[in-house]
Amino acid sequence: MIRLPMKARSRTNDVGFTLIELLVVVSIIAILIGILLPALSRGRDEAKAIACASNLKQMSVGLEVYAQDYKEQGPFAGGIIDWDTTDPDTNNESWMQQVHTYMENKEFFSGCGSYPVDSPYHYFLSSRAEYVNNIERYGNSAPVGILRGSVDGRLIRNTTAFVTLGDNQLATFDGGGTGLVLDADKDNYTLNAVFGGTGDYWEPQHNGTLNLSFADGHGARFEDFDAEAMTYRYKTMSNF
Repeated sequence: MIRLPMKARSRTNDVGFTLIELLVVVSIIAILIGILLPALSRGRDEAKAIACASNLKQMSVGLEVYAQDYKEQGPFAGGIIDWDTTDPDTNNESWMQQVHTYMENKEFFSGCGSYPVDSPYHYFLSSRAEYVNNIERYGNSAPVGILRGSVDGRLIRNTTAFVTLGDNQLATFDGGGTGLVLDADKDNYTLNAVFGGTGDYWEPQHNGTLNLSFADGHGARFEDFDAEAMTYRYKTMSNF
């Protein structure tokens, strides 16, 4: 049998990428990264917002059980109180520590990683209704200690709109952003904790929104104060 000589294999397909082709590929990858990263970031922020809402739900359950044990009275908030310390005027622990025994663990209070400062205490307790109620009772000139008190669940007229807890947006609770103040007793007796509009307020932490919890146990996210959906007063629909 006569064997014919084999043809030499073409090496055309073995030629590598040219510089222009490499630059095109790199450019396409860069464009894809630019498109995907914001989406991934929003997804990560959304996951944090959901985790934060879950924390508030746990605290709402703690508040509800606490109130059942104390004749519908919520915890008494005071001044700046760290964990395992008491208010010198009332001898009370922070509201977070008062509720803590009704929850699974302390970690719920630290937020979800979206807080502008690394604080173990993230949220605020709604106490404005009792403060306003006491102003009507004792007068605006009464000492702050007299005007403070525990929110009375029996006085809440609209449980679906009455804010009980929420994300803290007020930077002055943590040293105005200049230094960390370990306050486990954040409240809104005299300072609006969210949607203040002016002063030392951080940007809303969850893609431009904040989580709030209500007296009936439900939670929701808001971009700003909603006069039809929330109130800080016992009997009227009112902003801070």
